[in-house]
Amino acid sequence: MFNLYKPVILILLAAVVGFYGCGKKAPPVAPQEKPTPAVDDLQGHREGHRAVLVWHLPPGWDHQAVERAGFRVYRNRRALHAETCPGCPLVFEQVAFIPLVGTPNTGAGNLPLQFGETIEPGYRYIYKVVGLGPAAMESGSSNLVEIVY
Repeated sequence: MFNLYKPVILILLAAVVGFYGCGKKAPPVAPQEKPTPAVDDLQGHREGHRAVLVWHLPPGWDHQAVERAGFRVYRNRRALHAETCPGCPLVFEQVAFIPLVGTPNTGAGNLPLQFGETIEPGYRYIYKVVGLGPAAMESGSSNLVEIVY
């Protein structure tokens, strides 16, 4: 009698093992590194025909061993007479990369980092900076700064 049920039992056993024994497969994940802290003190102002941004290294930045650490500066530019779109996302473009290598910011004084560019009258400029830390890990976006000319 057992021989009659043997194929059915083996099929059910194989189905149970195949269903529960396999587990979920996914690509390998690299070990999590400490996230790169975001800038939270971005300030900006207009000096004549120039927009000037100033910020400091966020606490916890370990850039001493990072060759390509620095900050990407992003800008959104819109004409003052252009219609606004409530709820529409701001579209930013990268306008500069400020490297940390060779800057005086590696010391204990933590001098401010700066960026400046010529701007045109009749526009609203919104800036943000994003840090680039170890293993090209980006920080979150900084606070936004608006300059109207």
